[in-house]
Amino acid sequence: MIITPRERVIKSLNFKQPDRVPMALGGSAYGVTDELYFKILKLMGIGEVTKPFRKNYSINYYDERILDRIGTDTRYVWIEPIRRIPCAKNGEYIDEWGLIWKKAGPYFSVINAPLKGMSYEEIKNYSWPNTFESFRFESLSRMIEDKRKLYAGRYAISLRSVTSHGLFQLACDLRGTEDFLMDLATNKSIVFLIIEKIHEIISKLIESALDASLDAVDIVELPGDDFASQSSLIISPKAFEEFFLTPYKEIVGCIKAKVKNKVYVLFHSDGYMKDLLDFLVEIGVDIFHPLEPLPVYSIDDLISIKKKYQGRLAFLGAVDIKKSLSGRLAKTKEEVKKSIDIFFNEGGYILAPANHLQADVNEENVVFMYEFARKYSREKVKSKYDN
Repeated sequence: MIITPRERVIKSLNFKQPDRVPMALGGSAYGVTDELYFKILKLMGIGEVTKPFRKNYSINYYDERILDRIGTDTRYVWIEPIRRIPCAKNGEYIDEWGLIWKKAGPYFSVINAPLKGMSYEEIKNYSWPNTFESFRFESLSRMIEDKRKLYAGRYAISLRSVTSHGLFQLACDLRGTEDFLMDLATNKSIVFLIIEKIHEIISKLIESALDASLDAVDIVELPGDDFASQSSLIISPKAFEEFFLTPYKEIVGCIKAKVKNKVYVLFHSDGYMKDLLDFLVEIGVDIFHPLEPLPVYSIDDLISIKKKYQGRLAFLGAVDIKKSLSGRLAKTKEEVKKSIDIFFNEGGYILAPANHLQADVNEENVVFMYEFARKYSREKVKSKYDN
């Protein structure tokens, strides 16, 4: 029986063995930076560059011609992105949060902290963004209708995150990381206020996006929120539980109540998140990205995480980009094989890069990664049932 890409994704997210590993590229935290996008386009001989879906970000292109060629199983929709307007200073851009962004290498970084030094009352009266213009969501409805006509339910549809950063990272951006971390211990009223304001805006953006998506999305990607470094958590599990558990539970609960069909919620957080995964399950998260293999999680970590959360939390990612996609194809083959061997059995896994694919990644390795994953996972399924 022929299985569609969407059926393959849903089957895996329900912890059942699909015919091969589902694959993804192009999401909020696992896209292709511009320089590499141009290289892949040239390698494939596809033709002209597609129109950018946003400007002044690290990743500005989404091209389904590439996704068709490499055979991924998900397609993406989004609201009109928050605009970054050029400042008087060349190369700097300001957004509706009052954050100023400047490019350093392949990525834009925040270079100011508009809430730094403010009192409770000043923060309360800050010019918080009003990002709910109707055109931002009307474009999403048109996109959904176009995909319905084009694909007729063939692919799993994922709603990209409505903002780049989530509750914790946006709070750090706005207040300054050092100041916000100090607030967690010494000024809890300010912490609760900032989180409340961010939570209110993100929730409203997600609700409006879901209203506009016409119950067509299968996956909702939450804004990325990096709670950990490569070796440990940035805040304690106790602090996560005190400040972030309830607002995230409310956001996820709202998503699942609003969408008529079964919807899966994806949470992205770089770093060593092992000690917060139980909280994500409690929140209602269905998919976690990225499980960075290097240098964060050991093979033993990955094996134990798969075993512990099988049936409760699915994983997307787990393919290292630091070494395996920038060197020999044999290294890519080894990395993909390892990820499939650990995560693919009995479902609960979508293969994807552990982060955005950057300029130092070889375009040939990207194409090979998906070709080999498709072939190898099919062989594993065939061998399992033949035996």
